[in-house]
Amino acid sequence: MAHLWVQSSRPPAVVFSFPVVHRRGNMRQLLLLLVAVIGCSAQEYTGLEGTGPHMVKQPLDTVFNEDSNIESVYLDCEADGNERPTYTWQRNGEVIDTGAEIRFQLSGGRLTIEQPDRVMDAGTYQCFPSNQIGTIMSRKAKLEFAYLNYFPEVGPADITIPLNSGQCISCEVPEHYPGVEVIWYNDPFPVVSSLRTHTTIDGRLCFAYFKESDVGTYKCFARNSIDTGGGSSANKFSDTFAVTAGPATGAAEFGPTVAIAVEDQEVLVNTEEVTLSCFFFGNPAPSIQWRRKTPAGAGLPTLYELKSSNQILVLKNIQVDDAGEYECYTEEGDGRSSGNVVVRVPPTWVQEIADMEGNIYGDATWECEAESPDGVNYKWYRNAEEIVNLPRHQLSNGLKTLTITNLTVEDTGMYQCAASNDYGIIYTTGQLTVLAMKPWFETELEQDQPAPREGSVTIICQPKAAPTPTIQWTKGSQILSSNGHYIILDNGNLMIVDVVDSDAGEYTCTATNSIGSSSSTGSIVVKDGTKITQGPTDLVINEGEMGTLTCQASYDPYFELRYIWLKDGIQVNTQSASYEQPDIGTGEVSQLHIKDASMDLGGEYSCQAITIIDEASASAMVTIRGRPGPPAGISVVVSGLAANVSWSHGADNNSPIESYIIEGSTNHVPEFTVLRSGIPAASRHIRLTGLSAWSRYRFRVIAVNAVGQGQPSEESDEQETAQDRPVEPPANVDGGGGSDGDLRITWEPLPMQKWNAPGLTYIVYWRQKDSGLEFQEQEVNDSSVGEFVTSGVPAYTPFDVQVQAKNVRGEGPKSPLAEVYSFQRSPDEAPTNVAADPVSATSIQVSWTGINEEQIVGVLEGYMIKYWTEDSTQELAENIRSPGSGTEATIEGLEPNTVYNILVSAYSGAGSGPPNSEPVQVTTLKSVTTVQMPTQTPSPILIAPQQAPTGVKVTPKGSNSVTVKWNSITTSANEEPLSGYKVLYWPQGDFEDDAAIEKVNKNTNQITIDGLKLGTTYYIKVKGYSKGGDGVASSPPQSIDIGAAGEQSPRGGKATHITASTLLVFLPLLVAFHLH
Repeated sequence: MAHLWVQSSRPPAVVFSFPVVHRRGNMRQLLLLLVAVIGCSAQEYTGLEGTGPHMVKQPLDTVFNEDSNIESVYLDCEADGNERPTYTWQRNGEVIDTGAEIRFQLSGGRLTIEQPDRVMDAGTYQCFPSNQIGTIMSRKAKLEFAYLNYFPEVGPADITIPLNSGQCISCEVPEHYPGVEVIWYNDPFPVVSSLRTHTTIDGRLCFAYFKESDVGTYKCFARNSIDTGGGSSANKFSDTFAVTAGPATGAAEFGPTVAIAVEDQEVLVNTEEVTLSCFFFGNPAPSIQWRRKTPAGAGLPTLYELKSSNQILVLKNIQVDDAGEYECYTEEGDGRSSGNVVVRVPPTWVQEIADMEGNIYGDATWECEAESPDGVNYKWYRNAEEIVNLPRHQLSNGLKTLTITNLTVEDTGMYQCAASNDYGIIYTTGQLTVLAMKPWFETELEQDQPAPREGSVTIICQPKAAPTPTIQWTKGSQILSSNGHYIILDNGNLMIVDVVDSDAGEYTCTATNSIGSSSSTGSIVVKDGTKITQGPTDLVINEGEMGTLTCQASYDPYFELRYIWLKDGIQVNTQSASYEQPDIGTGEVSQLHIKDASMDLGGEYSCQAITIIDEASASAMVTIRGRPGPPAGISVVVSGLAANVSWSHGADNNSPIESYIIEGSTNHVPEFTVLRSGIPAASRHIRLTGLSAWSRYRFRVIAVNAVGQGQPSEESDEQETAQDRPVEPPANVDGGGGSDGDLRITWEPLPMQKWNAPGLTYIVYWRQKDSGLEFQEQEVNDSSVGEFVTSGVPAYTPFDVQVQAKNVRGEGPKSPLAEVYSFQRSPDEAPTNVAADPVSATSIQVSWTGINEEQIVGVLEGYMIKYWTEDSTQELAENIRSPGSGTEATIEGLEPNTVYNILVSAYSGAGSGPPNSEPVQVTTLKSVTTVQMPTQTPSPILIAPQQAPTGVKVTPKGSNSVTVKWNSITTSANEEPLSGYKVLYWPQGDFEDDAAIEKVNKNTNQITIDGLKLGTTYYIKVKGYSKGGDGVASSPPQSIDIGAAGEQSPRGGKATHITASTLLVFLPLLVAFHLH
């Protein structure tokens, strides 16, 4: 009979046929022959095949509660491998014979112990999975037993405690592990934890001070602290004993003194909880707080809990940073106690080992590394046996590195690195498979591989072999060697440089090792190479602008060409907001748009033209010119009213700095303003003069280049200028108004930045004009007041006035002479011949005979017309003013077919005089019709809105903008529907007819007007409009000052709010409106 033998690790398979040998003596010869044949001819031989065991589930530390009703305990262990592992266990380093000990059951890797016994079974357990490849070790797991013995048969003796003394009592808690919970009873009630009482970790009951109510019969209830999970802890009681009170022996108040000190604790990192406790004797009972003394400045950890009136501090999820000295202390007195928490750290892996294949006769190296602040020791194991003193196994690098030299198939197996210290041990596992194979080609050499003319090409030759083969290249019968044109690379590949047409043809790679030899043949075809014909050129882009790079290449049209762009060697993300690469067709130029350029986009950009056979590239520099960076090192020295400012040069961001700007802010004006500009670029310091006195300055420097102003430097330290007398007089000295016999003088109070020193006051000077008298003077002590009134002067008489500022450093200059009139008297004559005629359904014409202006002690400013409907009262009348000396005016916005009462009075700066004696009555027209032509019938005129918008408000918005708001209007049935609103605005000095107009729709009741001129007063009206035309405008106009620095001052439009000085500007506008 003959048998067929097949060795089938990798193709092609090798098949052997042998006759059956029956005699035992010839069997050894057969096996040697088989090994010899396989060793010479087999494609691959490793001695062992498959995957060795790798841990899947590690055994865990376990605590078994003796008092539970569970009758067994188990430890789990599981490993994988393509031949299922078998398992053995060791306890305290000795093998457990699960077949001989019936209490031990092994199911897979799980070890179950029936009827566990503390004395026999407690210890350290370790699991060893094995299969045909080798053996590994699990982590070491502890099996411990929780127990609580019974209280002694004879209970504690009775005890007497002096009243008002601190004392701890014990019920002699029995031996236990790992912990015990004790509850005290003063029959029949449990003792509740409070400031005055505390149960210690070892079960004692402490009183801060003993009192009469503490007398009683005591006993303890104890149970194990472990959570049994499946059984219940046995609960055990002590015998009772009596606690009586003895006479007090000390002072009524005492303490605090330490009763229970904080104990040092050494714990492992990641421990769930650590408990610190302390207690003090004393009366009154001390209140306890906790703090962390070390490391310096550290507070209590993030995860902690205080219990039992702060007598217990529980730290949770312990980390290395939680280590330190913790102190409990009393809020009263000087009671304190501290203890150290030391956190120990088992090793953790930084670098583990992994499965590895090694060639026969070659070398294999593994490196493992673990870390721990408590140090790490290393050991290496092969198949669970420690590697020591083996000639081919070298340990180095502090035992972290294992090198096996001159590998043999017997080195195949399971290897482990163990990292340990006093607080734990960990293992990392790797399988070493030693390969021995004749060279063979998993991938044959490529046929018709394209090579770029004048470029380079690499022919790949990567056979599988162990040990590593030698490589020989041939072209036809020519053996190739490295000569500059041909380069045989270290990895066996063949590179051809500067390809020419004669390089086309077949190439053969032959691989040879000690087991055998194998060859593979491929071929080369020569194609046109890729070349850059138009490369990108250097580019300069201003920050925020866009620039474009271009690139074009020639290539063999047989292949597909693509372009990519790189910045500083890294491919550009053309999907980002900073770049755009437009799609192009065949032969078109590639473009890269750099958008919204920022400084970080500058650098070297490369265009790569790529085909499957080669690539070409060209580069260009892109420079981004940006605004300068902030100057640095600003230094300021203030002396008097001058400052020496120094700085150092900042980044010019590729555009030379042209000048510098220095800005300053003060405590009076916190916004930075320009103090000096156009400072030459070469300057690094400058002297600023003319600073505001008595001001705390901060300075900053700004660089300027062709792109613009850069970011300001950091602000300088605050420095104060010297004090000085005021150098400017108060501005806008004016006056007028007041009461009969008053001279009212006004001025603008000096802003604080112009005080120049504290204690600012004003001195007011006045004398009757052309009187030749000395000036009278009066000091006004309120710096915020800009008004002074003196009485007992003749009415409407001109005075020369001046105002001067004064501070603790002296008096400032006086203002220029201003002419101010004393108070006018209101007219005492009434207009006569008052008449009124209707003009339309909504307006009337009023006329009168004016008063004798020469009889007024003052100046006639105009006439006031008061009107109200017949069914209303004079108290509810409305007023309009007719400025000037004119004797007629038109009242608009009236109700159709309505009787109105009219009164007219003259007014001056002092107010209105008497009206005409009796009101004049007039009735508005019923309707308005067109003039009838002989062939036409009357047709009604379209009526515009008759209601004027009310509640017009003007508020500042920005430096040269205002917001106008108003109340919406409605139209009556005989009016055309509202189309929208018109907002009219015009500057002081212009007429309303020349007003600019903004339109909004009917559903809007506000608008923002932009582009107003600084330092100008504007007047604003609002009116509705429709197909019937413009409606009645709001009246009087609202006004607002657009300040030179953007400070806008709205001014009300009602006549009752207009001051005499304001009216002088306002009157011509009203005249223009009413007399139009």
